[in-house]
Amino acid sequence: PVTVEMTLLAEREENQVLTFDIPANRRLTILVDSYIKNDGVAISLRETSGRPFVAERAIYAIGPNGAWTGGHTSV
Repeated sequence: PVTVEMTLLAEREENQVLTFDIPANRRLTILVDSYIKNDGVAISLRETSGRPFVAERAIYAIGPNGAWTGGHTSV
């Protein structure tokens, strides 16, 4: 298992620091919009338990009618 500290650096809202415990050989999806809405956000991840982990960022574009219009990802 790993413990990951995620800092959300918002453009206009207050920054937030969240901690997640992730079981070994599992994945966790974090919906940033659940914490900061309608604002630009940069994210910093820090593993705090001394174990390796991999993070992937996926961004999805939703059009005005609520339909998915595209997206991209980065490891």
